[in-house]
Amino acid sequence: MLHQNKLGMLELHVQVHRAACRVTDPQGVTDSELHVPIGRAVRLVFESMVPNESVELDVAVGTGHAHFSRGAEPQIAFQIERPGSYTWQCPIPTPARLIIAQSPDEYAAYQASRAEPPPATRDEKILLGRVLYGKKGCSTCHTLDGSPRVGPSWKGIWGKNATLSDGSVRMVDAAYVRESLMRPQAFARLGYPPVMPSFEAQLRETEIEALTALIASLAD
Repeated sequence: MLHQNKLGMLELHVQVHRAACRVTDPQGVTDSELHVPIGRAVRLVFESMVPNESVELDVAVGTGHAHFSRGAEPQIAFQIERPGSYTWQCPIPTPARLIIAQSPDEYAAYQASRAEPPPATRDEKILLGRVLYGKKGCSTCHTLDGSPRVGPSWKGIWGKNATLSDGSVRMVDAAYVRESLMRPQAFARLGYPPVMPSFEAQLRETEIEALTALIASLAD
């Protein structure tokens, strides 16, 4: 049974992408993890972000279970009373993910830490891009100095034409960077192995802009 506290039910919106989900709280803070406060009713509202494809969701929280198909308005409500890690699965066939249940104070502190102001200037975006370059593993395959690695170096590619593995040619601009992050297999470069993972639902909008600013700053 769900018990409303003085804050009422917490509604979290979950965007379902091809390989991951992104959670958005009422303040607009987005996350790839699902954090909830204990002792408060929570409603998850799901939205498919995969056009023209049937997406099914299989969500299990504690002893509750729900299965949804695209075309409905899938949602599930639950409440966790004790701190700890629980599981959910969204969408099929990704592995089960963790629900991190925290005390109300811990939850509020975590959300506040996620709500950092976005970089406002070009230099701030480039600085964040450099942080993400290391944090997200980009440095494993790409360099910033023009030297070869598993993937193409980011130095000097901005504004240039890139030949893809299917023979098509695309200019490296903001749209190209975004699409390469979301659908890397479709944008694999000729002469490089198609091993880059998708960052769909794993990067916030400000993070995509920061990586784009970094690559643009390395233009010849």
